[in-house]
Formats: sequence, C-alpha cells, structure tokens
Amino acid sequence: MSCLDNTARLLRPGSITRSQLESVIGPLEVGGPAPRTPGDRQLHYAPSTPVEIVASDDLEARAGEHLAREEKVAVLAMRPPLHTQRHMTWINAGKKPDAYAHNLYSHLRTLDRTGCVRIFVQSVPPDEKWAAILDRLQRASGMGGDSLELSVG
Repeated sequence: MSCLDNTARLLRPGSITRSQLESVIGPLEVGGPAPRTPGDRQLHYAPSTPVEIVASDDLEARAGEHLAREEKVAVLAMRPPLHTQRHMTWINAGKKPDAYAHNLYSHLRTLDRTGCVRIFVQSVPPDEKWAAILDRLQRASGMGGDSLELSVG
C-alpha cells in the first residue's frame, strides 16, 4: 500500500485484504504510478523450473503428458493426488490461505530441487482471501496479470 500525494493506493495484494483496508481508511485506488516495492517484479521469487497454474481437474492430465515421456514433474496442490505416480512429486499445501501463503516459497523451492521439467500448481480460489497468493503464483509462473480485481467478500 502507498499513501503518497494524499491518495491511498493498493500496490499489490497482501495478507491484509483490500476490503479490510477499505473498512478502515475508505476506498483505495488500485495500480497506477507507485514506488518500487519488494516483490513487484514479474518473476519475483520464481523457481528456475517453469511453473504452470492449472485447474484442479486438469492436474493429473497435465502431469500425465510429461509422465508418459518419463519426465519428472512436480505438483503443488490443495489436495492429495488421485493416484501416486513414478516420477511425480506432489505437495498437498492444504486449503487454508494463511498456511498456504506461509509455506508457498518453501514448497516452490522444495519442488524446484526435485529435478523436474515443470511445476504444476493448482489454481487457487478466485476470492479476496487468496488474492495475495494468486499474485505470487502469477509472478512465479511469469504470468503477471492483475489479480487485484478478484471478487471482494
């Protein structure tokens, strides 16, 4: 958050949600000119292994494409795998945003060290509680994007 020139501006989502901030200080502007902040670069904390954000229903299928070629893959999900697979490392990060966020970079570093060709990350829910996590996942995957416009509530 920035409070320059008498304007409150949300620079990127964080653990304090936009609606929580607005309940205290009023409406926030989003984006626009802002000072440099830690973590604002597109590939901030990106692992060296390519990261792809995938819908939950597609995780096994996307991983299976690589597994069929006997390539190692890694998965960061909010659930356990449907089936264990040789050459697949799977981390179930759970469904609680606070714990997921706390462990996100540790999990990505762990998966990055497995020697896999790709890290598949289950897409997170499109609500405000997950906005900061989505922002960091998009940065890690190189997607960028404007995750600040997630639904509030």
